[in-house]
Amino acid sequence: MDLLESLACNPIEGMARMAMDEKHPPQLRGRMYAELAQYVYPKRKAIEHKGDAPDGPTMEVVILPADVPRGCPHKR
Repeated sequence: MDLLESLACNPIEGMARMAMDEKHPPQLRGRMYAELAQYVYPKRKAIEHKGDAPDGPTMEVVILPADVPRGCPHKR
């Protein structure tokens, strides 16, 4: 942190600038958005629910919040 600060380097800002710059290839821009998303939207975990029977069927339920914004954040 101290080294980055002494260099006036903000890696999050750098990734954001690369993601929004259309001169970079789409693969790099997509990767930067994917990296940045981890700091904004936490990854959701699958929830396992088991029935009362010890050998009964199991199911996984993934709950996604309805309020997660869609689309590209820099075009709002």
